[in-house]
Amino acid sequence: MKSIITLAFSLSTIVLSAQTYTIIASTVYHKEKSQLSLEADISPSPKDTRKAFQKYLKSNHGIKLKRSGDFYAVKAQKIAEITDVQIDLYAKFKEDKNEGTQMSLFARKGYDLYITPQNDAKAFAGMRMIFNSFLKEYLINYYEEKFDNAVDVYSGFTKDKKKLVDDIEDLTDDIEDNKKEIEKLRKENSDKAEELKKKKQEAKELDKKISETDSKLQNIKTKKQGIN
Repeated sequence: MKSIITLAFSLSTIVLSAQTYTIIASTVYHKEKSQLSLEADISPSPKDTRKAFQKYLKSNHGIKLKRSGDFYAVKAQKIAEITDVQIDLYAKFKEDKNEGTQMSLFARKGYDLYITPQNDAKAFAGMRMIFNSFLKEYLINYYEEKFDNAVDVYSGFTKDKKKLVDDIEDLTDDIEDNKKEIEKLRKENSDKAEELKKKKQEAKELDKKISETDSKLQNIKTKKQGIN
């Protein structure tokens, strides 16, 4: 249990202290032009991230994110946190080199009026706030689940290790007991071998006495038969 608590503390420290994600300004190619976007690289897969973002937008803003060509979009909707006019909000979920997700987010007020810090700093900041809020909520849940799974796996390994240690101790004790038993049997065999040698010698001596006695009996029998 102490080891599990130590692991939990260590993993918590890593999650809290590490720079899990950074939102940067980048570009995407949309409607045959390069457009300013917000971008972040995160560990979850594109599919999981996209589903999480759809759920987040529906739960927190009451809007649906749907497929739109190479992107996912919310079309002609008011998002109060960004602006009070209808906008198109676009998202892209691309697998990065680490098999995680490079997520991009950008928006436009009209067909060719994309939101940038230059033309609408407040709306751009609002879009960044939504992006950051989503990432924070999603990744906290994601890493909590990863953490719980890691603790479960670690706990399983420690239980397996304890069982192995107990088995090793039992086998070691059995070997020591067997060695003692073998030594005991070896001594018994040595004693029995000595006793066997002695018994064989006694049997040999008895054979000699039996032979001598038999000769005497035959001699007496012969002499008795000769008295007539």
